[in-house]
Amino acid sequence: MTELIEGGVYAQKQRVLRWAVFKVLKLDAEVAHLRLYKQTFWRRPTAQAIPGLDWSLGHFPIARPNVEGWRVHLLAQVPVSSEELQGYEIWREDPNAGFFP
Repeated sequence: MTELIEGGVYAQKQRVLRWAVFKVLKLDAEVAHLRLYKQTFWRRPTAQAIPGLDWSLGHFPIARPNVEGWRVHLLAQVPVSSEELQGYEIWREDPNAGFFP
C-alpha cells in the first residue's frame, strides 16, 4: 500500500512498459485528486523530468484506496499551486460531483 502525500509527483509503470507520471493535488478521506501528465517514459523518470511535464488532465478524482494500491515511485514533493486546485475547487462546490472508482 502506497502512502500518498499532497504535492507528491509519482511515476507508475504502465502495461505497455512505459512510465506515466501524476501529481497528487489533494487528498480527501475517500478521494485522491490527481493531475495526469501526457509524457511517458521508457525508463523510470527522475525529479529532473518534472519541470518539462505538460498536463493532459488537470483534475482527475479517483477513489483513494484504488490509487493507494498502485505500485508507484515518489519522484519529488512539490508545492500545489492555487491554479492547479481550480478543478478541485469546482468539483468540491458541485453537490453532484462524483469520482472514478
